[in-house]
Order: sequence, then C-alpha cells, then structure tokens
Amino acid sequence: GIWHSQHQDVHPAGATMGEVRDKMINFSTLIKATDPGTLVLGPEEWHFVDTIFSGSDDQYESTHGYPGVYPDRAAHGGSDVYPYLLSQMKQASVTAGRRLLDVCTVHYYPQGGEFGTSVTTAMQMRRNRSTRSLWDTNYVDESWVGDNPLTRVVKLIPRLKGWVATYYPGTLTGITEYNWGAESHINGATAQADILGIFGREGLDLAERWTTPPAGSPTFKAIQMYRNYDGAKSTFGDVSVSVSNSINETNLAVFAAQRTTDAALTVMFVHKALTGSTNITLAVTNFIGSTNAQIWQLIFTNVAKTASVITNLPPVPVTNATVSVYLPAQSVTLLILSEPKPRLAIRYNGLGLIGTPSQLYVIEASSNLSQAQWIPFSTNTALTTTLWLPLEMGSQSVRFFRAVWQP
Repeated sequence: GIWHSQHQDVHPAGATMGEVRDKMINFSTLIKATDPGTLVLGPEEWHFVDTIFSGSDDQYESTHGYPGVYPDRAAHGGSDVYPYLLSQMKQASVTAGRRLLDVCTVHYYPQGGEFGTSVTTAMQMRRNRSTRSLWDTNYVDESWVGDNPLTRVVKLIPRLKGWVATYYPGTLTGITEYNWGAESHINGATAQADILGIFGREGLDLAERWTTPPAGSPTFKAIQMYRNYDGAKSTFGDVSVSVSNSINETNLAVFAAQRTTDAALTVMFVHKALTGSTNITLAVTNFIGSTNAQIWQLIFTNVAKTASVITNLPPVPVTNATVSVYLPAQSVTLLILSEPKPRLAIRYNGLGLIGTPSQLYVIEASSNLSQAQWIPFSTNTALTTTLWLPLEMGSQSVRFFRAVWQP
C-alpha cells in the first residue's frame, strides 16, 4: 500500500488490488510447491487503512483529496481490499487444489503519536484509550484514521475475523507488527499488558511485536507478567475465561484464563488509571479453587515511572468464592487460584475420588509404582465432590492407584 511512497524509484505507481492479488497467488504457489507445509501469511499491509484502500487509491487521494469515488475501489465493485483479496485467494486455492493463504495479517501502529516516547499526561491518556481500536466496535479512532467515514471505527480484530469467516473460512488472523510506544515507562507497560490480554480474549491467532523492548524495562516486564512472572516460566492461562467488568476499560481492563497444565485460574488486572488506587472484589463462579490466591504485581518504583518491579505479594484469602485485590495506579496485577489436587480414599470395596465437580479424571493403577506400569483403571467425570468406584484388585494382592486431572 505504500510502495509508491517508500519505494517510488522502483514502484512509482500505487499498487492496485489486481497487482497485489497476482503477486500473492504467484508467490504462494511457488512457496507451497517448494514446501507444502509452509504457512503463508498475507496480505501483510502496513496499516489498517490499506485493508480498505489500495495503494493506487491512496495515491489518488493524496493528489485529489478525499474523492467521492476511489477509482480502484470502484473498479472492483466498491470492495474493501482485504475482502477482495481473501475471496480471490480462496478461488485460487480451489483451482490449485491446496490452500494458498494460511494467515490473514496486517501491521498496526496507533497513529496519534502513541508509537513514540511521549509520556505527557494527554499522551498517556490517549495511549490508554487507543488500545480500544483493537476490539471496540464503537470506538472512533482519534487520529487522522478517524477522519474518513470508511475507516472511522477500526475494530481491528473483530473486523479481520469477520472478513475471514465470510470470504475465506479457516484462515487464521494475525497482527505481524505492532507497538504502542513508551517502552521505558509504566504507561507503555500497562498498554502492552492490555494489548496481550485483548489478543487472547479476542482470539487473535498470531502477534509479532516490533521490536523486543529493552530487557528489564517496564514494558519487558509487562510481557513477563504473562510469560514468566515468577522467573520459573510460569504463564498466564491458555484457555480464555469470560470476565464481567463494570469499570470503564480505559481505566481498568481485566482478563482471565485457565491453564491446562494445572487447571489454575489466572486473572490479570491492568489498572491504567494515572492516579489513585482501586480496591476490587472479584467474584468467581463455576470454579472451586484454593482458599488463598497468589498475587504477583508489576508497579513503578521511581517518580519518573521508568523503573519497575514484579513483586510476589502475600497470599490473599478466598472467602465465599470472592477475592479482594488492591490495585495501585498504573499497575499490572496477576491473581492465581489453584485447582485443588485430586485425592483418593479407600474404604471396603470402594475407591473414593475427592476432586472438583464436573471435572474429568482418569484413575490409573499399577502393581509396582513403576512409571511405565501405570494403566488406566477408570475414567469419570466427578458429579459431586466425592466419587466412589468399585475397588477391583483382580488377581493381584497389591495394587496402587492415582488420580490424574484431564484438561
């Protein structure tokens, strides 16, 4: 979309939809012929605006102002660029007998100055708001992008997923460059934490940040809150869990997920407000967890808000399935509720599984405690806290049993 401005010496004319289509089909066909297992990403536009307008129409607009009719768009039935290219790639894939596009991708940088180092109060507040362009179907972009009626509401991830579902079902979605700036300030950290939560909640398949923030910077630590908060590579959950948040998401974003490795419920609070703390009461439903919740928190530690630390706070009690959490201004807080480990009890002719209702468990048996000798004995979904099963010894005088939680 910007070849004519960035590479005008070799491509002075703005690229049309047809040219991009032909290049995508040609290169993807060659790639798949060489290595059929390769995933092909595209169209890989520089910004959301050119998912709507081609380079040819961008160039036309730059010399004519906002036209009533965009020539290349009109030549393709008034279609946005990405729907046209997706439908064309689908058709070409049918002809080729193989999928030619695997991930529908775009680059995305906010255009109001957020992608920079400014941390004025006004810019910090704008940075907090503008992450809404990734998901909010009502948020009007505050930069030049919002000047055009066709690009006023970005709603980037829902838009990409909607286009894919309509024009080339089965294609994944990705944002292959993004950055919200202020990497060495806590405002950049809360923006990054917000973005990662949004990516997970909205079901984005792939994201690549441009570039890695400086090691030890607040933004680097915001990523650690999701991927390595304890230094032992413990992570935020991988199965999204719904959250009802009554507070304006510009000030507080809340994301939840369950880890399949240990069934722990993880909840991330991104408190973006520039001043003032907030006390939150989290009510948890459909989950029986530990009596105490772990708390990890990222906060700034100097007046300039450029130094930060991840701290493991004392556990907080869980009372009647509610947890009270203190959120300082401009902080990222991770709450972890552990799933109780299943236990076994034995009575005459019976084996009792003490676990979580509605959870699937496999009871395994062994005659010698050898790791290689454990075999499934019974697979059951616990209907109540304790499930009793017949105790079958068979011909063995000694038998060991264990319960294994199944994701």
